[in-house]
Amino acid sequence: FSGPDDLVVPAMTTTSYPLLFHPVYQGESLGKVVLTSCEDGTKHEFQLSGFGKKPDALDNITITCQARKRIKYPLRIPNHTQHDVCLHINSTMSWVSGPQQLTIAAGQSARYEVIISPPLHGSFYNALVCTEAPPQDEAYQQRIYSVWYGLNINVRPASPEANIEVVATVMSSVSCPVTVCNTSDKAVCYNVTLDGDGVSGCDQLVVSAHSSEHYQITFQPGRIGRGQGSVMFTPQSSDHWSLEGNTNEVWYRLILTATQCEPQYLPTMRASLARSVVQYIPIHNSLHQMLALDVVSSNPATYTPVLDDLNTEQDTGRLLVGPEKTVEVPVRFTPCELGQPRDHQATLTFSCPELGKLVFCVEGDGLPPQEEEAPVVITTKINQSFTKTILFANPLNIAIDVSVYLRPTKHTQTEETQFQTLLMEGKVIHVPVKAKLRIPVAFSPVDLGMDRAEVIVQANSSHLEEDLHWKFPLQGIPILVQTPDRQFSSLLSCVVRQRRQWHIELYLPISVHPQPESRRSESSLQIRVTSPQVPSAIRSSLTSASTQPTDSSQIYFRLQPAHEEDDTARRVLDQNTGLSLLDSGVEQDGSILVLFDFVFAPNSKCRSAALLEVMHNTYGMWHFPLTFEAKEAEVDDVITIISKGLRQASSVSFLLKSTKSFSVPFKAYFEHGASSELSVLPSSGDLTADGTLFVVTYQPQSYGRNPSGKLVIEAVDMQWTYGVQGQQPSYATPQQESKYTHTRHALEMSHPKRGFLQENFHIPSTGVSSPRKMAPLTTMSH
Repeated sequence: FSGPDDLVVPAMTTTSYPLLFHPVYQGESLGKVVLTSCEDGTKHEFQLSGFGKKPDALDNITITCQARKRIKYPLRIPNHTQHDVCLHINSTMSWVSGPQQLTIAAGQSARYEVIISPPLHGSFYNALVCTEAPPQDEAYQQRIYSVWYGLNINVRPASPEANIEVVATVMSSVSCPVTVCNTSDKAVCYNVTLDGDGVSGCDQLVVSAHSSEHYQITFQPGRIGRGQGSVMFTPQSSDHWSLEGNTNEVWYRLILTATQCEPQYLPTMRASLARSVVQYIPIHNSLHQMLALDVVSSNPATYTPVLDDLNTEQDTGRLLVGPEKTVEVPVRFTPCELGQPRDHQATLTFSCPELGKLVFCVEGDGLPPQEEEAPVVITTKINQSFTKTILFANPLNIAIDVSVYLRPTKHTQTEETQFQTLLMEGKVIHVPVKAKLRIPVAFSPVDLGMDRAEVIVQANSSHLEEDLHWKFPLQGIPILVQTPDRQFSSLLSCVVRQRRQWHIELYLPISVHPQPESRRSESSLQIRVTSPQVPSAIRSSLTSASTQPTDSSQIYFRLQPAHEEDDTARRVLDQNTGLSLLDSGVEQDGSILVLFDFVFAPNSKCRSAALLEVMHNTYGMWHFPLTFEAKEAEVDDVITIISKGLRQASSVSFLLKSTKSFSVPFKAYFEHGASSELSVLPSSGDLTADGTLFVVTYQPQSYGRNPSGKLVIEAVDMQWTYGVQGQQPSYATPQQESKYTHTRHALEMSHPKRGFLQENFHIPSTGVSSPRKMAPLTTMSH
């Protein structure tokens, strides 16, 4: 404690005594201050108590040095006490040291040199603590003098052990071994830090005592050019900064060179003439940026890069490869000759400034033509004709002469083929190089029965060493539709949000001509829609001994809209109907009996036309028209809104939830004929699973009528209807009588009413100003 030796206090005033507390020791300090009056010797004593906190650093010093090099840094350590002190000096890091003791005279300072020899690089903070030795007197053991410095040490890496040259081509990788030695008496675990584009390796390396290990560096460059990198081995320690003196950090500088990629050879591609095969080329981008590559084929007529489904630039058409992504680029090979001629060789080049040029060499083998796997299917009604065009492209690099032939196959069910080509069979047709020949084929069925044939294109060129011909298989499916005099559309009707079930019974003749063995007098299609509880003849026939079971796998069926563009009907069929095959059988004449189970559960009002298609692998296809009608159900609720007054809006709100676990779009509206005084919000949006709030508003514009309307909320899978009625408030006339007498009422009570019309009939004569127009001025006769 300290303060001035004298203090002047003017008369009749109060003055503060400036007292300074400057603790030298950490902990509590006691003292006393005595103020003695010079006039009369009066004394004023004050007991003092102060607490010294842990001291802050005398200074925070920044030191820059290099790893594995020893430096000295001088410091001045003060002694603020009034006696000599012997300070013990400690450091938080083992590689920051100096003399362990330093004696400083009272009130003086002494020079102290800090020795720094860091084994690692990086930024470190060290505390250099100078503490007085505990005194012998127990009374002063708590009063220990202590000061300290903070050292911010920035350590640069040491010189590299060596420079290692690593060379690799773009999109390839090489391995380079690095030897790490451990001369200590203990095994050392090194943390490995890698730097450089495309450099990778393990994170740790363990080296046994007095031994060495090889560490493998992998270099996979993502761009061409030269660069530098490093690999640094930093030893671990149980004590964060305690390292043995002979265990230091070591690192190597990497000289990285990425060269142009060597041409890569792809596997041989093989395809038949007039066909093509696809091979995929992987393009890897190991950089952290987008790459735009130019793709060029040296033989685009034979090898075509297919970039339609890949990410490309709109203006230039260059291929875009995202950061750290791999893109599989398809290349289509279309042979132009048999064998492996020079025309079947090509190079595909992918180029960009970062990767340079990636060259892929490929060659192909042209094989003899093979029959097309999928047939050309032609479907048409019986006694009608439908034509399809088969496109033959000349795959050769020379012009050829071809002839076209039509041949039935052994799989046909008819005695004679019902196909015919509109080209003269056997006529020689000249097809230039890469030109296309259109071959129209007509299918004209006269009866049921699948028809199969093939179109053969025979090459007649003298330049060809081998016989070349191409086969295009055909499949004709005849369709039998109910004849006009018996055709009807079966109506399947159901109320909205209800479920109905029917049995659909079909009689499928296998010929348009009656069969001798048939028990039926006619061969037309027959359909019957019945309730499952109602007995029927077809169900009885299916269980009789004369009907043989048929293979249900031969029967295919589907329910589709009568018009392809009718999306509403398609949605109803997909979401609200179910059709399943219950049973089928074959009668003695070969006719097929089929029994379907059909379920209709509509969610919204609709009327749609559909077509039931049934196909048999042997005989063909039968069509049955159907009509689905969802009748309007009773309203879900009636909403009554009482108006507040003329031109004042009154509202009713309610919450409606989606029937799905997700949101579905909806639209809300009043049906035609509803009053314009009724409105609903929102009129469209998403109906959520948690619920959407609807507000129905009634705003009357005139008195005298109560409007009504039907509100429809229509979602994708459901429809709700509400009856909305608006009511005006009831009006009651005042019942209290007025205290004043109405003058007109009093006059009416005093003078009885006159009948002027009756008096006019009794007028004896008319005057000049008679109100009777065109009446003569004469006496009237009665």
